[in-house]
Amino acid sequence: MRRRASRTAEAVCLLRGLAGVDPYARAFLDPASRLLLAMPHHNRLLNVASGTLLASIAARTRFIDGVVESALAGGAEALVLLGAGLDARPWRLALGDKPVYLVDHPLTATLRAERSAALAPRPQDVRVDVDFARDDFATCLRAAGFDTTRPAAFVWEGVSMYLPQAAVQKTLADLAALAAPGSRLTLDLWSDEGWLGRLSHQLGGLGLGLLGEPLRFAVHRNDVEALLADAGFHLDRLTSAWGQSRKAALGPGHPGMLFAAATRQPT
Repeated sequence: MRRRASRTAEAVCLLRGLAGVDPYARAFLDPASRLLLAMPHHNRLLNVASGTLLASIAARTRFIDGVVESALAGGAEALVLLGAGLDARPWRLALGDKPVYLVDHPLTATLRAERSAALAPRPQDVRVDVDFARDDFATCLRAAGFDTTRPAAFVWEGVSMYLPQAAVQKTLADLAALAAPGSRLTLDLWSDEGWLGRLSHQLGGLGLGLLGEPLRFAVHRNDVEALLADAGFHLDRLTSAWGQSRKAALGPGHPGMLFAAATRQPT
């Protein structure tokens, strides 16, 4: 049973702030992390020291933001953050009066609410507390008023790699059941292809295991399309942190971190 908010959510928030891709990150950080954020730092050196995590998180943030903005411009009427963590997208993106459904574990959701209290309130947003080990998030979303008949944008970020394969497949199927045709889904996946991918997966698993959140799921790049299609999504785009960040000032991202954008197909 989880006894505290997600440590990785806090780490990712700090990395977003350090990388300069989230001007609202500071509001979600504790005093020690805010001090780190304010200290002078060389991002290329920090990227090397973090094992390319800095550039990878920055690339992931930009990719997902772009997909969400495209979905909203294309008619999506709501944004669902599945595993919302300390995500500042409700303030960072131009959402207008469109609601955001913030789905996460109660402990992380409470921390998020406390840390974001100083930001401008968004009364249309909906907090959806879900213990993913016990609760059905789809049922909880429907109970919170989510309209399954209208297209929406879904973000599933920083979660799939911590779940068993069966749980990943079930979550995608549940998302497809919630999503009206034309809805967009963007997510990240961990790849274990090649010796570098396998080594990185093992080393990353050891490090994250010490935080109580070990890596459990990885997929080959060539299998992503089938993984999504089995649930009812059409793969629109697939790239990696390496591909997204090669020309960025932060340095290279990790080749084993994949980003996907998909569209819910009509049934």
